[in-house]
Amino acid sequence: MFFLSTSAPLLRAALAVALLSSFAVISAACADGTTSPPKIDSTFPVSPPVYPPAAQWTGEEGTTIVRLLISSSGKAHRFNIDKSSGFKDLDYAAVEAAMAWHYLPAMRDGDTTSDWIIVEVKFQLPQIVQVPAPTSVDRNGPRLVCRSDVGITGTRIAKPMVCRSQDEWDRMQREAEQDKQDSDQRSLHGNVQH
Repeated sequence: MFFLSTSAPLLRAALAVALLSSFAVISAACADGTTSPPKIDSTFPVSPPVYPPAAQWTGEEGTTIVRLLISSSGKAHRFNIDKSSGFKDLDYAAVEAAMAWHYLPAMRDGDTTSDWIIVEVKFQLPQIVQVPAPTSVDRNGPRLVCRSDVGITGTRIAKPMVCRSQDEWDRMQREAEQDKQDSDQRSLHGNVQH
């Protein structure tokens, strides 16, 4: 995920939908001849894993495959990471979510029994969709000027469009120039006094 304060609730909703659809039971191994393998209980809400903010910030993505031992009561008791996403924080988030889900236990001869299930959890950053900004707030109001060259640099996060009135951009430019002049003056006075 990327940081954009104006549409954070929308982005969180999109991420939740993306994560809800990005885990799957890829196989339910019935090593001991059960007639029905364990599976995720769809009568309970399945919370998506929490995408660690630091992982989002650095652009980490990947798929974690987790093997879980589901008890005869339907609870996950043990886990093993069969395939790492390549990032420990994503693996931990996948395990934490999968251990909290509700499961239906394996069935053998009409009785519940413990068995293993394999779950795949995919972490994928949402795609950035740029929407053109309006050219003005209203017909009589100030025109908005949108720039994408303002933002955080040094990350894989795309720079968002920043829209302000031309007066605001001019004021910010004047303030930045004044700050630079003040800094230069302090630097000059600091060198003279030494």
